[in-house]
Amino acid sequence: MISRNEYGKPINKGRFFFCSECISAYALLIFIPAFIYSCSDSGMDSHDYANHAFTEIRIAGASAYAADRPEGNTVDIFIYDDDKAGRLDTYQRAVLSHDLMVEAASRTGDKVMAVIVNPQNDGYEWDEISSYEALMNIYADLRMEDAGHPTMSGTFRFRADAAGSVLETAVTPLMSEIRLRSLRCDFSATPYSGAVMTDVSVCLSNANSAAGLFRQEGFMPEAPVNTQGTPEGAETDMPNPEILTCSVDGDVGGSAVNTDISLYCYPNECEEENTGSPFTRLVISGNIMGKKYYYPININRGEFGPVAGAAGIGRNRSYVFDVVLRRTGALTPHEAVLPGTVELSCSVVAWSENGDTEIIF
Repeated sequence: MISRNEYGKPINKGRFFFCSECISAYALLIFIPAFIYSCSDSGMDSHDYANHAFTEIRIAGASAYAADRPEGNTVDIFIYDDDKAGRLDTYQRAVLSHDLMVEAASRTGDKVMAVIVNPQNDGYEWDEISSYEALMNIYADLRMEDAGHPTMSGTFRFRADAAGSVLETAVTPLMSEIRLRSLRCDFSATPYSGAVMTDVSVCLSNANSAAGLFRQEGFMPEAPVNTQGTPEGAETDMPNPEILTCSVDGDVGGSAVNTDISLYCYPNECEEENTGSPFTRLVISGNIMGKKYYYPININRGEFGPVAGAAGIGRNRSYVFDVVLRRTGALTPHEAVLPGTVELSCSVVAWSENGDTEIIF
């Protein structure tokens, strides 16, 4: 994660680093020096400290997005005083167990907890985490994402009791999924009826790559990548280009190809498009009769939306497309496809869900 005003700049001082073996001890020694606890095979000690609380937290949702079993994923836990100042009480780095449980320690009282699963940082600068307000301004970087283990976050308020408690909090990815489920060509009633598309690729253009990790809505594109709108642009801009581009096996003709391609980006809910705030598009490209054509589709807006919620791409959503190409596309990937050039159905669900509701355009 990176602070907004430090996006793209190296951070080389003032940062806390914690090794996995001593993270809990470091957290307690730094933030609550008078409080020391030990761990046993059965969990935290049952010693009764009048002003300190042990809390067990189940991280709900952590398994819904993992490519494999989520245990072993890193979790950062921040506990703040739930008052106007919102000062940091404790910070701990933990590892998810098989039952998605982690344990945290803090002083007693009204608290607000912030959780990050699969954090992008090895540590944080003090001014990034010293208060709840500061943490809420932390940004994430799409170039550091792993679609199989996405960066997730969540917050909740609770009462830390010396007797201990067991709580549950939900976390969700910042990314959204753009899924091309199927693709076919239907050029009937055109001079090129029966033509097929070869060398087919799919990518996201103008993908938002920087966003507030704890923000839930109102996302603006602040660091768009692959403004070129091509697979080559994605490979140039991203160390993990598989998030933004994928090729289709074989040719695409009159029979639907079950492409089942999933690409990922951060939310983009800007209302009007301009040079600094471009719409994110799904771009299908390929050769038809030896010529390269592009089909840039505005996602969930304009001619193709909004299907649900606000126009554009929201947080933790899955936009599922079935696309039929009706005519040859554009010669460049920069302008949205013209009405009538494509026919598509689109459904919008939470990333972890499988829904059947769809709208045909």
